[in-house]
Amino acid sequence: MIINLSRKAVSNLLALFSLFLALVYIYGAGLVWGQTLLVEVKGIRTDNGLVYVTIYDDPKAFETSSTTSYVTYTAKEATGNPVIFTFNRLHGGPFALSIFHDENSNGIFDLVDQLPREGWGYSNNVGADSYPCFRDASFSMDDEDSNMTIQMNYAN
Repeated sequence: MIINLSRKAVSNLLALFSLFLALVYIYGAGLVWGQTLLVEVKGIRTDNGLVYVTIYDDPKAFETSSTTSYVTYTAKEATGNPVIFTFNRLHGGPFALSIFHDENSNGIFDLVDQLPREGWGYSNNVGADSYPCFRDASFSMDDEDSNMTIQMNYAN
């Protein structure tokens, strides 16, 4: 397939490519492509169900456990301990992670008398005894990839 482009179109494409290369040179590849975050979730008590990880960049969304306003989320089967997640193309921050072990695979963080029946965890390993604020759970992605280990908590 042959594509015919005008000289102006070729000139514009070359200018955009040059700008792209300049941004990579000035700000580093992380600004353009972002960093990678590897999250290792430890202390999972059973191989049942799924482990969900949600990344937030908005304090209100994090503190209300929003299911519509987040950077990204994913789930993996709870096979193995630890369960490892990889998130690509994260820029800057601050971010906060919320994790839960949906042992019965119903998609809901189950409570009984307002106490968790399933496992939970947060970035910086805060919130073992109470729900953390965004500031305490937050972290930033600098110019390098990052690794994070989070301990799963269970009430019973």
